[in-house]
Amino acid sequence: MAKVTLEQWRVLQTVVDEGSFAKAALKLHKSQSNISYTVARLQEQLGIQLLQTEGRRAVLTPHAVEILKLSRQITRAAKNVEIAALNLKSIYENSLRLAIDEIFPLSVLLAVLYQFGQENKYTRLIINQGLLSGPSDQLIQGEAELAVISKIPEGYTANKLMDVHFLPYAHKDSSLHQKKCTLEDLYDERYLIAQDSGSIKKWNEGWLGSEFHWKVSSLEMKVQCAAHGIGFAWLPQHMVEGRNLPLLPLCMEENNIRTYPIYLVHHQSQELGPSAKYLIELFKKYSQAREVGVVHEGLEA
Repeated sequence: MAKVTLEQWRVLQTVVDEGSFAKAALKLHKSQSNISYTVARLQEQLGIQLLQTEGRRAVLTPHAVEILKLSRQITRAAKNVEIAALNLKSIYENSLRLAIDEIFPLSVLLAVLYQFGQENKYTRLIINQGLLSGPSDQLIQGEAELAVISKIPEGYTANKLMDVHFLPYAHKDSSLHQKKCTLEDLYDERYLIAQDSGSIKKWNEGWLGSEFHWKVSSLEMKVQCAAHGIGFAWLPQHMVEGRNLPLLPLCMEENNIRTYPIYLVHHQSQELGPSAKYLIELFKKYSQAREVGVVHEGLEA
């Protein structure tokens, strides 16, 4: 049997992740015919059918699921070798990409970045914020080395940083504050929700019972819309408290608190350089400091 190349595995993985040959071609900057030929050649070499068409999507055949999983281990191992070789050339990483869920407290993030900047003059940081599945997608797609997210993707290492609590808020003059509310009372109210910034498998923010929900692209936009009386929203307590906003939490008959665990997620530790490891320690340090209300160097953690 002819040897299968890493490039063939990467093409197959991209077709599955993107859902079609056309999207994979765009992702890999190749022609669609090149993608089709590569997959066809791979199937010929292995002697089994790997993909089948369902509508417009290219999906794995049942017996190809395990093969794809093993192929990811192969390409990840190859990436580990490349990273190890690069680390031999330089003690510090040239750059690190961070994918941060917007629900993570900005004060903690800024404390981490400030301290990292004071101690590390060699590594450039690229910081992208997103919502729901967006930061997780960046990690899975190899567009970030570290991610601060609320769900741990399969196969990744994680450290829990904290819990973030959401409460339902409305403008202080809203009629919703006149009584204890149930979810049924909210069905006819305008509900503000955050739009998923991901592109692979989008997540819902939570309860979508209201027929009149509006979607916004950032948590801060959601806060400001609620503060201007445009609708009600579940918001992180840390984004409302202490800001003198005209917002009050709704009094709900049932439990009205949503709690999201926040994790720092990354690849296996052998893939990380000294700068990434230092960042991880800073995230753990300042997240713990926030839990006990510590203020550091003028930055409220």
